[in-house]
Amino acid sequence: MHKQPPDDLFTDLRQSERKQVQIEVNLAGASITSRTRDLSAGGMFVEWEDPLEAGSLLPVTLQLSTGPLEMTAVIVRSVDGVGMGMRFDSQSQVALKRLAAFLEDQAG
Repeated sequence: MHKQPPDDLFTDLRQSERKQVQIEVNLAGASITSRTRDLSAGGMFVEWEDPLEAGSLLPVTLQLSTGPLEMTAVIVRSVDGVGMGMRFDSQSQVALKRLAAFLEDQAG
């Protein structure tokens, strides 16, 4: 059975509107391939039953329809059996523009 975190679990931490976008994401530091539950210019929630510890900083690769996008993210919240909320660390303007363009093309 798929667990859901409370709707307001991350609301207070979000600075960008999240879209219900499911894409494949690779967390290089942990050799994890999973999917996002939602995604924004500022971060994402990654589904994973055994999430990594909050505070961990690691490289991530988002598998966008326009090609892979490498970024760095910090885990801000871990929910056992559900996943982890991640905030993107400082990124290049090129990476941010690519992510913004991808999100703009997403419905909802």
